[in-house]
Parts: sequence; C-alpha cells; structure tokens
Amino acid sequence: MIERIQPFTAKIMDALAYTIGGLNFWERSELVDDLASELDDIFVLSGIPELAKHSEHLVTEVIALARRRERDILGS
Repeated sequence: MIERIQPFTAKIMDALAYTIGGLNFWERSELVDDLASELDDIFVLSGIPELAKHSEHLVTEVIALARRRERDILGS
C-alpha cells in the first residue's frame, strides 16, 4: 500500500509548495479554495478507493497541517 501512496504524497507536497508561498496566501480564501480543490482531485483521482472515499476529510487535515508547517513545506 505504501508504494501506491508515495506518488500521491509527492503530488500533494508539490501542490502545497507551489501554492502556499504566495503573498498572504492564507488570507486569500479563493486561493485556499483552489488548493483544496486541487488536493481533492489528487485524492479522488488517485485510484485508491480509501483516499477517494475520505477525500474531504483528508483535504481538511492536509490544509490544517500545511498552515502549521508552512515553513517546513517551503524549506525556509
């Protein structure tokens, strides 16, 4: 199962690193919504039923974690 999830973890981290570095990202709800939509697509289209089934919850948790760990994600 780990081998199936690793490529999607990389996609998620890429999406986060690409988007959250923008000016005042977390204060711009339209950008946060766009990120949530992109993350949802990654989970739903993963081909892993468990990820697709729980995509809404996973998106919420990933975004919450990204807010707390922004510096780690951006490498600063």
